Amino acid sequence: MTRRYTRRTYLTTFGSVCAVGLAGCTGDNDDSPEGDDHSPTNGDQDDETGDSVSEDTQDGETEEDPADIPGDGSPMFQYDATNTGHAPYEYGPSDPVTVQWEFDRDEGFGSAPAVVDGTVYAGCWDNHLYALDAETGTEQWSFETDDSIGATPAVADGVVYLGSFDNSLYALDADNGDELWSVETDGDIRLASITVADGTVFFASLDSSIYAVEAGTGDERWSFETDDYIWSSTPAVTDDLVYVGSHDQTLYALSESTGEREWTFETSGAISSPPSVVDGTVYVGSNNNSLYALDASTGSTEWEFDAPEASVHSSPTVVDETVYVGSLDSHVYAVDANSGEQRWEYETGDEIRGSATVVDGVVYVGSYDNHLYGLAAETGEPLWDFETGDTILGSPVAVDGTVYAGSTDGTLYAVGGE
Repeated sequence: MTRRYTRRTYLTTFGSVCAVGLAGCTGDNDDSPEGDDHSPTNGDQDDETGDSVSEDTQDGETEEDPADIPGDGSPMFQYDATNTGHAPYEYGPSDPVTVQWEFDRDEGFGSAPAVVDGTVYAGCWDNHLYALDAETGTEQWSFETDDSIGATPAVADGVVYLGSFDNSLYALDADNGDELWSVETDGDIRLASITVADGTVFFASLDSSIYAVEAGTGDERWSFETDDYIWSSTPAVTDDLVYVGSHDQTLYALSESTGEREWTFETSGAISSPPSVVDGTVYVGSNNNSLYALDASTGSTEWEFDAPEASVHSSPTVVDETVYVGSLDSHVYAVDANSGEQRWEYETGDEIRGSATVVDGVVYVGSYDNHLYGLAAETGEPLWDFETGDTILGSPVAVDGTVYAGSTDGTLYAVGGE
């Protein structure tokens, strides 16, 4: 891996961060990096500031209005470094939605945006990353790479980390889009999104490797090579381990500090699914049509869910002991996180490759049938759907009552309650 600098120094320290994203892709159940380059191959928080929190007391219980509680936005794929797909202090619409704004380009948006501090950062197949005002959709700045952008960026400590089909990882000033540094690999950074944790940027490349680089400089800390390319399995990082899946049909658990292999788990299909890690369990889908729950420290199997009739590319979303996952068989499944027993399923009109987002009791998910759905998290009952002009490959993101979703019709949509 080579390193290119456009500014030698710019920040000296980086803190820990929460994370976000999506990864969708086109093609058959067996992904391939060949073909059309534009295919989406793609806490609690104390109220220390003194801000009031709305409270309604009834029958001795206290209820909090999510709109009055500060959220962290969606700084990375699936909100955080463990890919949970859940933000406890965000909220979104449960009633039918209308368009708040649209941002149109000549090429598609194949991944989830990151939304931080009132700005939406969205990568487009027209080779640009766009920074937009979250309320109005007005462009604040853009940054051009040498090829398409198919993965969700990560935003941490005022820096945007961005991967591109041009084989490069970029660090940009979040305020103005100036390039701070970049690193180059031997393969494009396609659909596996960027994860930032503990001052380190973790990312995967089609050169079959996962990299860990210093967030402040891009200097390589370590790299680990798998036996096949890493397509869309965004790394999950927690408890000193990094989890990533490969098309060699293996989920890897690596040391966060050294990159050394701690354990592996083999399935009978390629792993495109970004793993999620919650309460000591890793949840991951496989192209063998199964969803697995594994012990996070050993890789031993806790259960296997094999109801899907096609590959599971989505990252499992884990909320309140329920796992929500989409499949190429067009269904969203809700599964008991402890037993693997199915709780409900909902059928859309086509494949689901992007991950579901669950916020404030609503499951938000996009489908190849050109629709964005809002489903009741407890029952799977459809609450609303919104039609776009083409497929939705990435994960929708709900922040401050608005859902942001990109489509291959060339539009990034911001939708909210009527």
